[in-house]
Parts: sequence; structure tokens; C-alpha cells
Amino acid sequence: MNDSTPSHRPDDLGTTPKLQSNEIPGRTRHQGMDEALQFIRRMSGAPIELPPGYQFVAVLGRGGMGVVYRAIQTDLGREVALKMILSGEYASEEELSRFESEIKLIAAVKHPNVVQVHHAGRHNGMPFLDLEYLPDGSLSDLLRDGPLAPADAARIVEPIARGVAACHAIGIVHRDLKPGNVLLSISGQRSLGLVVESKVDRSSKSSQSIPAQIRIVPKVADFGLAKRLDTNDGVTRAGIPVGTPSYMPPEQARGDTLDARADVYAIGAILYATLTGRPPFQSPSVDQTIRRVLNEEPLSIREQQPSTPRDLETICLKCLAKDRNSRYASASDLADDLERWLKGEPIRARRASLVERGWKLIRRNREWTAVFLSLVVGFGVAVQQAFVANRARQATAVEAKQKGANSSFFIEVLSQSSAARQAETGRAVNPNLSVKEALDFATKTIGSRFEGQPAIEADVRANIGRIYHELAQYEEASTQFRLVDDLLSQTLPPHDPRRLRIQISLADCFRLNGQVNDARAVLATVLILENKDHIDPMDWYKAKNNLGLVEQTRGNTAAAESCFVEALEGRRQLRDAATQPDDRRAKEVEVARSMNNLGVFYYNHSRYADAEPYLKESFAIRQKYLSESHPDTISTMRNLADLYYWMDRPDQAGPMYRSAFEMTQKIRPNSEFVAVDLLRLAQFGLWQTNFDETEALLLSYQKWRSGWNRPIDDSLRSAVRDTREMIDERKSTIGTERSQRWIGLLEPNS
Repeated sequence: MNDSTPSHRPDDLGTTPKLQSNEIPGRTRHQGMDEALQFIRRMSGAPIELPPGYQFVAVLGRGGMGVVYRAIQTDLGREVALKMILSGEYASEEELSRFESEIKLIAAVKHPNVVQVHHAGRHNGMPFLDLEYLPDGSLSDLLRDGPLAPADAARIVEPIARGVAACHAIGIVHRDLKPGNVLLSISGQRSLGLVVESKVDRSSKSSQSIPAQIRIVPKVADFGLAKRLDTNDGVTRAGIPVGTPSYMPPEQARGDTLDARADVYAIGAILYATLTGRPPFQSPSVDQTIRRVLNEEPLSIREQQPSTPRDLETICLKCLAKDRNSRYASASDLADDLERWLKGEPIRARRASLVERGWKLIRRNREWTAVFLSLVVGFGVAVQQAFVANRARQATAVEAKQKGANSSFFIEVLSQSSAARQAETGRAVNPNLSVKEALDFATKTIGSRFEGQPAIEADVRANIGRIYHELAQYEEASTQFRLVDDLLSQTLPPHDPRRLRIQISLADCFRLNGQVNDARAVLATVLILENKDHIDPMDWYKAKNNLGLVEQTRGNTAAAESCFVEALEGRRQLRDAATQPDDRRAKEVEVARSMNNLGVFYYNHSRYADAEPYLKESFAIRQKYLSESHPDTISTMRNLADLYYWMDRPDQAGPMYRSAFEMTQKIRPNSEFVAVDLLRLAQFGLWQTNFDETEALLLSYQKWRSGWNRPIDDSLRSAVRDTREMIDERKSTIGTERSQRWIGLLEPNS
């Protein structure tokens, strides 16, 4: 065959390559040339002779085996998608087998979320498929403009899972699910287009929001790699992966036998792509992508898109589990969980346990294996606290490195509890090393460890500050937050949302440490008018609420009330504007926080009738969204009990005091909160002149106090003082001897 190039004119045979002497027997030379030209035209996707009754319109797409034409079925006058085998009569036996298998499989599925077959037949001895025509492109086309808003992503993926479940119900596994193989039918006011929502966090991609007037129906397409679960169709060779690497599960990448859970993984990968704008794994080469599918965990969705609701991320990551037994058992179960999430109901999926998340961390960072094993055995509770605190806060190329640095540092903090690690560093082994002590030791090396990396150092120190804050170590926390702000000031302007958020945390540490003037000065800087367009609205109203707490401490009653009211109204507006279930839930919790603070404010000023509705609604919201045993719920329960005490409603106050005590015993059995609740109950017993119960409670308090080897905090000191005052006031009723005994129980060192 010569090297001449065919002309662009299809009827110009003068430059068509000549067939050599091995022409097909029984055919003339010109017949051979006609067939060669037809083959070339087919392979290029150019229109060929369609089956009778179809009129060519355009080429819709072409794959390795088939070509899809847009055509008109002339007798019905409808547009269809006509799929034909690309190489026609030159197709190999394997190609014919796969194409005919696809026809049988897709024709067997009848579901509104699977592309429907109008007709299947043969033309010139070659099979073809007449499919419904969907002019609105694929999910892949939709995602070119960015990820979708979380609720819209769930609304699209849920019916995809339903369609795939219909395939599984008749024993078909798709094996090549991806956004490009999900076609869309769009109806409604399409001229509206999609709305692109910009985020305050500039590190995350903008997401598209689908207006309510637009209805998108996804349909699963392209069954070229599908097969029946109960047969071996001979198309796939054992040990050779088929499909698209970025969307295939590990067992498919290894070439193992597949079941329906392979498609569950792929649907999860599609959900991941709709939420982040990219597949879970994507590398320049197929081999690199497959290695990542086998050995790595995907980047957290919330690291890339912080606004993604946690429950939706949990659903997605359950699908993407490396072990197929850890995924949803069926596509139907996945669809049901997505439906629950969309309705605002509790989902069935659970977050990965601490140990599971640790092993995933090891898979990404194998050099930490020994450290992880030592800390899991020796420091379980602290591990949980630090891993929760150790979520990466942003998602950029630099922040991928930040996440690794964060994880490495906090693993180092926790490993300080290991006896071997303490001995290595020359310290006396302390088997009861606290989180704070481990953190104090590890933070000494931060400056040298992250020298020249201010962004990473800032992220690590911010997490340290949050842990100190949770441990009520406000001075240490404020030190870290000040350092974070200094580091961020090297690269960020004063009004950057990240700096403002850190300053709010710093002000809260000042307030809780008694430095109310410093707290007020910082919050005033955060709340200056020019910042309002830069700060996240949630952060703005948090700062306003905290300023109310500061003004209340300073005795500025009118200013405090104004701040509390403004924060509550602003948070209500944000809640009412929220459309996604998890987002609305989070904002509802912030509304409850403001209601609690305003209720306490009115209580402190003896405005009991004003306080009651706010505290009751706050308590109801926290019960619903945080659970009865959450510390914030218990705090509001105590506030309500105190309110009913002063409103002279013992039948309401007593049960609430007892419930608060019982819940605290469950979640913080060795804390000062237990002691405070014991004394509140003792005060209630004194009020009701139930002296036997009061004495039993004070004996329980003495037992707790004798085992407490640290200084008591302000709340407990206040409870002790109030209880002693009540005993003194009722001495004549209680009796001198009993009063002295009770004071001895209350203050063992007096």
C-alpha cells in the first residue's frame, strides 16, 4: 500500500490507496477500493448509509467501538440517537459480541433514569440501536462550569442510583459509570440558566445552583462494558481492568471479579465530581491513576468545598470505601440515604471511626504507621480530640501540604503520651500525660519546624489554639491566635475573612480569661463597617453576639441587649435563607445560641417573663439538632431550671436540675460540671426543705472533691459560695450542728 493521502472529496478515487495482491478473493479491484473508502469514512465518523427509515442529521459521538448519529425516524418524525458499530462489516468477533451484548442489556432495562431503546435491528448484517435522543448533553458537560451546589448534586445523583438499581435488579452491572455516560433531559425555564454562587472562601471553587424552575432528569447511558452478573460473556479477560480509571473501584482496577458494589463506588465517584468539580483520582497517565485508586484515599470533599454538608460527604465517602463490604450493599440503599438527606432526615451511613480514619491516614502517609499504633494503644481519648481538631481548613495546592503538616504535627503531639517516646526525649515517663502537657511539649518546636513556611505554621497554630480553647486554657489559646494573626498578616490584608475569623477567636479567649477590655477592642476592629462586605455573615453575627457577652460583663446593659438582639435577628435571616438541610441545621443551632444568650441576659436582669420563651425555644432547638446529652443542650436546661427556680415553679425546676445532673454524669463523669450540678440540686433541696436529700448530695460532693487534685474553676467556686449562703440563711431551720457539718462537707479545707 502506498503512502498517498486520501482526498477530502469522497468521490475522488485518484489518490485512494491501492489494495495489494492480498485483496479479498471473489471481489473486483474497484469493489475492494469502495469498501476501503467506506471503512475509512466510518472510522472518521463521517455519515454512512443508515438503515431504511432513518435520515442522517449529525454525528453525536464516537467511541472505540461505536458511533452515534443524530437521525430522524422518518415514519414517526421523531429525532433519535442511532448507535451503529463503527467498523461495520470489518468489525472483529469481539466487537460484534460486545455490541450485541450491549443491545441485549440496555433493551432489558425499563426505567425513567436509564436511556430507553426504541428499536434494535440489523442493517447490511450489522446490528444497530435506535435510542431516545437527549439533546441537553451529559453530566460531564454540565460540570465543565464547576461543581454543583450540594442539594442539586444530591438531586441529580439520587435518580442515577435509582436507574442503576433497576439494572442491578435484573442482574446487570454497568462497569463504566461516569459523568460522560449520564445524559440529561432538561425542562422548564431553560433561559434562566444556572446560577453560579461565589463563596467567601476564595480557595474553594464556585458552585452552580440549579433554579427551581429548571428540572433535570439524568439518564444512565452507554452499556458497552455492561455484563450480567450471573454469566461470563467472554469479553473481559481475567486480570485486565475495563472502564474509566478515575471512576472505577479498586477491585475493577485490579481486574478482579465484580459485583453490584462496583457500580455503587462509581456512583459515589460521580457524586464526588458533582460536589468538587473533579473525580476522586486523576493523574496524567492511566497507570498513575490506577495506582492512586489502589493505594490512596481521596482528598476530603469538605477540604475542597467547605460548605459541603458533613452528612453528604459521609454518604459519598461510604460509596468510595476501598473495601467493598464497607460500601452500601446496593445502589437502592445509596439512593434511599440520599433521599433521607434531601428530606432533612438522619442518614444511615456513619462517619468512619477514629481507627478507620487513622488507617486511611497511614495509607496516605506510611511513615507514620509506628507512631499511629503507639498512640492508638496509649492515648485513645486524646487521639479522638486531636483528630477532630485536625481537619484541614482550606483547599489549594499549598494547603495540600498544609494538611500533611497539620496531621504530622498532631500525630507528634499525641505520640508524646507513649512511654517509649517520653524515654527517647529524656523525660521521666508519665503514663497519665494530659493532652495539654503533650501539646505544651510539642509546641516548643513549631517555630523551627515550619521556618520559612508561614502559611503552614499559621494553620498548625490555629488548630493548637482551638484545642487550648476547648481545654479552657485561654491564655495559651490567645498566645497561639495572636501568632496566627501575625503570620497571616505577612500575606493577607487586614480584612481577609481568615484573619477576621482568627481575631474573633482571640477576642473570645480574652473574654473568657477576664480581659474584657482587650476583647472589646478586638471585636470593635472586626466589626468596623468596611469589614462587613468581606467577613462571612456567620462570623459577623458571631462577633456581634460575643460583643454582647463582653458588654454584659462590663455592665453596659443597653449595648449588650442591642448586640444580642441584632445577632439573633441576623442569624434568623441566615437560617430562613438556607436551602440545604445541613446548612439550615447549622444556622438553626446558631439561632439557638443567640436565644440562649438573650434569655440569660433577661434572666440576669430579673425579666423572667421575657427570658422564658427564648430559653424554651433554644432548649427545643438544641434537643432536636444537638441531642439531649449535648453540653449546649444541658447548659440551656440548667438555665431553664434556674429560671423556674426564681419564678417559684419547683415542679418544673426540680426535674430539669435532675436531668442536667444525670446527663452530665453520662458525658463528663469526672468533670467540675458534675460538682456544679450536685450543688444546684443541693440548693434546690434546701429551697424545698428536703434536708435528707440535701445532706446526701453534699456527701456526694465531698466524695467528688476529695478526688479532685486541681484548683476549682470560677463556676464551681460560685456554686460553693451560693450554697453556703443558703445554708447560713436557713441555719435556724436546719439547726446549728447540721449547718456546721454541711459547711464542712462543702469546704473540706475550712
